[in-house]
Amino acid sequence: MGWGLFAGTALGLLQIACLPLVRCFSPLPEVRAAARTPAFLSALAQPVNGVAFVAEGVLLGLGAFRFLAAQTAVGAVAMMVFLSRAKTLSQVIYAIYWFNGIQAVLALLHHIRLSPLARRTPASPSDCAVVSVDGGRPDLVCVVDDEE
Repeated sequence: MGWGLFAGTALGLLQIACLPLVRCFSPLPEVRAAARTPAFLSALAQPVNGVAFVAEGVLLGLGAFRFLAAQTAVGAVAMMVFLSRAKTLSQVIYAIYWFNGIQAVLALLHHIRLSPLARRTPASPSDCAVVSVDGGRPDLVCVVDDEE
């Protein structure tokens, strides 16, 4: 997830740095002015998008298709509510913020609490042992109780 946040932040900063290039796409000052705010708002969304997209990939890799479908449905409903009230392009971008924000939060919830990758505490300290596999460095291996 950290890589998604890092890449999203880097791409968002790059997008902000490229805002002056808007003048290359239109000679009209009105068009240039109208494009700046949505482009800036889109750049601000990139860190959340990076986390959301990586988390979605993790869910796909885990085969958590039902959870992914449910979180997508929740995000889509939120986005549709905001889109039904949108009057400007900036408001449309805010609706997309809601969709991706919900995707990121729910995927992180799954990753931290529900996923097989979630950290769990051992049932008791005696359920742990130091094991070296194939002569490699020793690791602490614990049996966990998944029925919490």
